[in-house]
Amino acid sequence: MLEAIKEIGEYILKTEERNLLETLVEEINPKSTFSQKLPKGRYPNAVVIVLNKSDGIYIFQSVVLEEYFESKKMQYLYRKLSGNGPDFSPTAKVPDRSELEKTFTMKILGWFKILENKNNNVLCDEQLFLKNIKKALEENKTQIVQEISEKINDIPKKEGIFITLKFSNGDDEKYIGDYKIFKDLFLETYEKKTHKNAQR
Repeated sequence: MLEAIKEIGEYILKTEERNLLETLVEEINPKSTFSQKLPKGRYPNAVVIVLNKSDGIYIFQSVVLEEYFESKKMQYLYRKLSGNGPDFSPTAKVPDRSELEKTFTMKILGWFKILENKNNNVLCDEQLFLKNIKKALEENKTQIVQEISEKINDIPKKEGIFITLKFSNGDDEKYIGDYKIFKDLFLETYEKKTHKNAQR
């Protein structure tokens, strides 16, 4: 009986968490019915940094261009935070291509500063996973920015781009939103921001 109650409780918590996340995650490429100039939306191009798992760690593999898909909204896991700092996840819009390197540094690499917060609820194996990703991005920063710049060169200026991460392990490919740790930290960031605003 107690075990059944526990399972029901866990199911309710998971459902509520999923519903909250679905409410909070923003559409990164909203389409406007009023704009004839942007039928595909303002940000129809995903610049994906691919990290490949090799010998138990993720290493930088390549930068690929992907068409934006509305069905991947929860995988992109995007929500903007105010200011120039990182957003709720390492997925970010590039509003100005002349500041591509700055966006990568502030929004993608900058997000991993969350690991410096001793009060976050990150398990040891999750810490190692995130530190591995951060290291791969930092060590290949120059090459990544250069590859992004080359990939987007032929995209019309009126079409916006956004950067996100993808993790490859053989035939298995996952995005940020496919990992519990990114979703947990997204919600944790939201809760801290909400609590901070409530204290003002």
